[in-house]
Amino acid sequence: MQGFVRVNYDQANWNRLIVQLAARADIVPPRVRAQLIHDAFWLSRAGVLTQTLSLQLSRYLVNETHHLPWIIALRLFEDMYALLAESTSYEHFKEYLVQLLSPVYYNLGWLESSATNATQRFLRALIMGAACKFGLPDCVLKAQQLYLVEMTSLKTHNQIADDFQQLVYCTGIEAGGDAEWGFALRRFNGSTKAMERHRLLAALACTKNASILLKLLEESVSSPTISAVEMQLAISSVAKNPVGKTFTLSFVTNNWKRVNAKLSGSSYITRRLITDVTDCLSSEKELKQVVKRKSLNIIFIEFYSFTVFITFMNGSGIFK
Repeated sequence: MQGFVRVNYDQANWNRLIVQLAARADIVPPRVRAQLIHDAFWLSRAGVLTQTLSLQLSRYLVNETHHLPWIIALRLFEDMYALLAESTSYEHFKEYLVQLLSPVYYNLGWLESSATNATQRFLRALIMGAACKFGLPDCVLKAQQLYLVEMTSLKTHNQIADDFQQLVYCTGIEAGGDAEWGFALRRFNGSTKAMERHRLLAALACTKNASILLKLLEESVSSPTISAVEMQLAISSVAKNPVGKTFTLSFVTNNWKRVNAKLSGSSYITRRLITDVTDCLSSEKELKQVVKRKSLNIIFIEFYSFTVFITFMNGSGIFK
């Protein structure tokens, strides 16, 4: 039988792995590097390992150029990013992620060469999306510039490269105001292409304006032109926004009859929606509204306290 197994080591062997990855990560196969990141962070989240150890292990990523470890690391980082949104460690964590991403971000750049293969394109899109999401200044500025060009263009079709559309839309809307959000909404309403509509809908949920997010939630449920799948995407996207996660669960709960009616009994979409809405909850008050398994998020928040981050940062040399 095949399956996922999390492997733990004693402290001495974890320390050896940390040293090896920092010195010559290429000696360790990419799949193994990805597995080590996965195991370290999940074991830390469960309280088996210290949080400092998993963070120390992740420091080698400043030199990582393979997509597999980054896929795993960024999934874990995005979960942590959402859970820490209301904690005192939030800004410190963002700063740490920017430090990790900067070398590979500047190495890849925004321009594609003729020699760029599919794997490199995938890694570039992955890194650029994370860099903008976590606030790397150069990434945010370039994405804003591309979005402004799109807004002011006389052409009605999308001119942004497919690899960058989602991050440019989201960053432009997050850093912008009513004009940026309105442009994306008009583009969404005028599109008949499923992929473009999904990208625009997810981007519309990137705004920091709570009233607009509430408007998006309501429109996703009440508009006959928005499908059940698109409604789920809109609600899930708002729930993943640090601004929207505080009221998305209440909205879904208070409007469950309408939401459920639009889902039309689709168990898959329903499970996906409920999972996304509850996964980002982290306070005790929020967690009392959902099942007990979510209490693990409270433990996670307590472990990744301000003291843990400051202790790690001061001893890591990352900010020196």
